[in-house]
Amino acid sequence: MCKAVGVATHLTWLWMFSWSFICSFNMFRDFTSRTRNSVPTRQEDRLNLIKRFVASLLMPVAVVLAVVVTTLILTEGENIGYGENLCYLDTPLTVGLAVLAPMTLVVGCNVVFFTLTVLNIERIRHLHHHVTSSDTRNLLVYVKLSSLTGAFWTMALVGEVTDMDFLRYLF
Repeated sequence: MCKAVGVATHLTWLWMFSWSFICSFNMFRDFTSRTRNSVPTRQEDRLNLIKRFVASLLMPVAVVLAVVVTTLILTEGENIGYGENLCYLDTPLTVGLAVLAPMTLVVGCNVVFFTLTVLNIERIRHLHHHVTSSDTRNLLVYVKLSSLTGAFWTMALVGEVTDMDFLRYLF
């Protein structure tokens, strides 16, 4: 049971990172698009949701499978990498490689998406020689959404690296 809880916990954490990446990427794409997208039909909406759902599961499942297969090979079938000491990943190395590395990658991508979006909005503002209220509103919406998708992951990462329970609880 402990091994199953460890795998499920790891998979759901990674799945959450995956959705954070997908949300940030979609915001980036929407705010930096050179043309306006047409309003999708109900069928196109459903198909896009299915694509995002499948894409959101690919990375988490791949990482969990990599942990299980690598650990099985290294331990000659004795261990799957979960549930030996805790109902989670067995070693600090696997936590670093299979949790902190993907989380750092997602936060890094979110920062890049945010920076490129802000630069693009600034470039457009300079082309128009004036700031419209919709540009400011778009920037504020993106800042709020990016905060939701990036700030808490940053707190989690800093909390883990510095071993600060306060940041872990905030996260």
